[in-house]
Amino acid sequence: MTTKNINKSNVSRYIGITYKLNGRDFSGTDCLGLVWLYLRDQGISIPDGDELPIDENWQDSAESRFIKGLDAIAQRVEAPQKNDIVLIHCFRQSAHIGVMLDSQTILHSPDESGSQRNLLSNYGKHRVLGFWRLR
Repeated sequence: MTTKNINKSNVSRYIGITYKLNGRDFSGTDCLGLVWLYLRDQGISIPDGDELPIDENWQDSAESRFIKGLDAIAQRVEAPQKNDIVLIHCFRQSAHIGVMLDSQTILHSPDESGSQRNLLSNYGKHRVLGFWRLR
């Protein structure tokens, strides 16, 4: 797997992208769409979904769907590093996905406020479901 080097200044182009369910480009992304877009631009290919419909109740099964999909393409790891995918528990069975910019910083699109860069520690270790490193 070859990757392009996206330095911290280039990460700024991924900050502030509007939240859009099923979005997969700079006009708007959801959390998976942002991960997909960021990794794609580094030459890393991942699926942009699990081919199941995303309807108004999709969050009820989001956690299990993300875990199944991540286990198929990546290996779980204990200590995150750049480009690892992180899964965060939100509420009920809902989950949220982001990509690690380094061992402590996540790029993600958490809600209608748009995509952002945050310290993973802001979310609490108890909410982190795991880290996956692409094969």
